[in-house]
Amino acid sequence: MCGNTNDHARNQAAFWNSKKLTLAPGYDICPQGHTGNEASQAMLISANNNLSHLKTCLETTNHFLFSQDDARALLGHLTETIEKHWDTVCPVGCNLFS
Repeated sequence: MCGNTNDHARNQAAFWNSKKLTLAPGYDICPQGHTGNEASQAMLISANNNLSHLKTCLETTNHFLFSQDDARALLGHLTETIEKHWDTVCPVGCNLFS
């Protein structure tokens, strides 16, 4: 949602407590704009699809134990949070929401 394509395997993590797997908080994120509003990831998201689209994320919710409703709510929350804090986190000239 912020143009980050620095997604190699060492930047993906999860916690395992011997019962449940949960995603670790995001780290090594490099927010940036990209021309053409199109980006792809180094890692596949689903099957042979590595396109950075919210639609792709929603199509794969079952792989990550999310319902469509929960995923849509999470995407809404993430959008609001990014828009609210973007200027604080990103340098001037990197504002995707202006």
